[in-house]
Amino acid sequence: MSDDPTRISRALQLPPSATMGPGTADYQMVRLDGILVGGWYGDVTDEGVATWRKSVAEVAQRTQGPIGLITCIRESSSPPDGELRRSAAKILFDPSVAVSLLVFEGTGFRAAIVRSVIAMMFALVGNKNAVHKVIGDPKEAAQWFVEHTAGQPWRPDSGEILRIIEALLTTT
Repeated sequence: MSDDPTRISRALQLPPSATMGPGTADYQMVRLDGILVGGWYGDVTDEGVATWRKSVAEVAQRTQGPIGLITCIRESSSPPDGELRRSAAKILFDPSVAVSLLVFEGTGFRAAIVRSVIAMMFALVGNKNAVHKVIGDPKEAAQWFVEHTAGQPWRPDSGEILRIIEALLTTT
């Protein structure tokens, strides 16, 4: 994975309202109006989680209202340890998040187990004022996200969201 964000930016063909956020060889953030989309490729690190938390706060401050959060995780991404996993989970349950979508790539048994565990975590300890979903298919994910952002001033186009999700899951 290149740590050159312009490579991802070219692949994304970002709409005018979208901007590249911070990124490294392990992750990349994209901001689209009131939505933060993060792609995780490699190790989930303390620095990456801190950047993700800061980016959520920046989008929430800019919109002055609820935000949408999409997290794309490649199947090859290594799972964080317990403390780092708890720190990352807190971001998914941030009170400024109205709609939280986690797209976990993969079709095998491991991917299904990971999606099930995260979905159970959302149900048990998630922000009850937000809508959460874990999906493996990018097209289904984009459609779900658009359906569940009705009424938000930053409601996206499903084609834009799909392009961003696919690019974050495939650009190397």
